[in-house]
Amino acid sequence: MNQVRLKYLMSKYVDNTISKSELAEFLAGLSDIEVDDVAELVDFEAEELDALFNNEDYVLAGDKNFLEKLKDEEVVSKNKRHVIFTYKFSLAIVAALLLVVGCFFYQMQSSTLAGKLVQADISLPEDNQATVTLQNGKSYSLLHTSEDVLAEEGLQLVKTTNGELFFKVVETSEEHVVYRTFNSPKGVSSKIVLSDETVVLLNSGASLTYPSRFSAEHREVAIIGEAFFDVTHRDQHPFLVKVDNTLIKVLGTTFNIATDAVANKVLTTLVSGSVEVFTPKARGLIKPGMQSVSDQISGELQHKSVEIQDVLAWKEGYFRFNEDDIRSVLNKIKSWYAIEEFEILAITNDRFTGAVKRTQKLSELLEQLEKISSYKFKIIEGRVIVMY
Repeated sequence: MNQVRLKYLMSKYVDNTISKSELAEFLAGLSDIEVDDVAELVDFEAEELDALFNNEDYVLAGDKNFLEKLKDEEVVSKNKRHVIFTYKFSLAIVAALLLVVGCFFYQMQSSTLAGKLVQADISLPEDNQATVTLQNGKSYSLLHTSEDVLAEEGLQLVKTTNGELFFKVVETSEEHVVYRTFNSPKGVSSKIVLSDETVVLLNSGASLTYPSRFSAEHREVAIIGEAFFDVTHRDQHPFLVKVDNTLIKVLGTTFNIATDAVANKVLTTLVSGSVEVFTPKARGLIKPGMQSVSDQISGELQHKSVEIQDVLAWKEGYFRFNEDDIRSVLNKIKSWYAIEEFEILAITNDRFTGAVKRTQKLSELLEQLEKISSYKFKIIEGRVIVMY
């Protein structure tokens, strides 16, 4: 590429008017430049050079000092308001230019519609897209299915006077007991009231499998994900929750179960009443304020005290962190928003403690995290990119 064209592209870069195609051309030209041509290339107006040095948006943290050091070595001609660099700094200049322009090119590739953060935001659904899956595999979207069809499947959609929406299970007259699975969608917590008036609040992405009617001996359901139970008390009719190799038995109590918070473990946290936890190898009784951790592989049980407000933060619409690193934070966020994956390009010593309110848009939540940490985030095609 000839020097006239290259200098023209550089001036457009410094003015921040360069297009993507021109920037690609500029990068290709820089990669082929000869060292002897560097002095001529950087012989542009001092004001333009100042703009290059002071363009904080396009200089990576930690490299600004290097550029300032180069700036201190500049020799200004008395006859022209141009900046000329001595030959010994030519290679460093090329490296600096490639670094700065490369950073700018990356930013253009991941440029956002709302300034720094967003290319295509990830938002929570406008309404509850809960579904019920029948024993034969057929599935219904509960908000888009007629009342008559829902009634046949033993479900009612209930709207309270204050606008709350929940689903109620009604025992059916089917000859044989059949099982149905209620699925809470991503980004929504769903409330379902069972036929015995037990209330179950399902977290994002959780599912509850229940029978068309309870047996005379017990009331049994199965859970995947996280859910809060407020069980109706019945002395002679225990309530059982089945999770793989773990069984939770209660008479009437409030507790939280999470099957997806820690790999291969079920966390049962008691709020009130009493809970018995069983595995093939162990059995334990926990008190309010305690959490049982059952290992799905070994069958071992462990008990510990926990902060109830931390465990139940999701019910109040919060993410709660306790000395969490960025990976733990993103895993919690991913459980709520429809994030395809996250990519961590840099890791710092930052730890997150406290509660952050869930927001309608993921970008709004990430902006909160940016304010209290040294991390920067980008949302690109369903992915979250973490930078420093």
